[in-house]
Amino acid sequence: MKDAYRLLAPFYSQISGWVFGENRKEANRYFLEILPFDKVLMIGGGDGSDYQFLSKKLSGDYWERSQSMLALASRNLKETSLDFHLGHFSGNGKYDLICLPFVLDSFKDEELEVFLKKITVNLKENGRLVFSDFFPPVGFRQKVVHGLMIGFHRLFSDYRRKEIPEYSRFFEKAGWQLLEEKSWKGGWIKAQVYELAD
Repeated sequence: MKDAYRLLAPFYSQISGWVFGENRKEANRYFLEILPFDKVLMIGGGDGSDYQFLSKKLSGDYWERSQSMLALASRNLKETSLDFHLGHFSGNGKYDLICLPFVLDSFKDEELEVFLKKITVNLKENGRLVFSDFFPPVGFRQKVVHGLMIGFHRLFSDYRRKEIPEYSRFFEKAGWQLLEEKSWKGGWIKAQVYELAD
């Protein structure tokens, strides 16, 4: 598997901090500080630095498609009880909490609905899904930065989209319902909590 983030991995968190300050990190951490859970499934957690504050609490599985990011995550989260995996999520296991941090914006539409439907079987009864990502930018400056960000990712990684998915539509079609959300930068960045609809 080609490591699309091999060149970016050592600098990714620093670059993100320059552009978004603490907002991206806060979005990833916000609901993890509030929700109770025992076993977590983390898909696309990057270098893991956003979750070091939870090191003693984290147990479960951590999936990354980038070998470079995964190597950093295994070091940054070495005090956790997480098992680290390279590649696409295998679909096995049951979890109290599923975390999708800034990963769904890279899915093609046809992949997104299938993926969100697939992981419904991995959630324990009364479990939750936490999703954080970029939403449509608001205002000229955000639109410019967002366009540059997409161009940067398309140039240096395997990012394939040109626009933000309509997340709510895909979640609803896959059987999830929104419980709560928190937003930053006027709604450009959001963290959301979902449960399975009855």
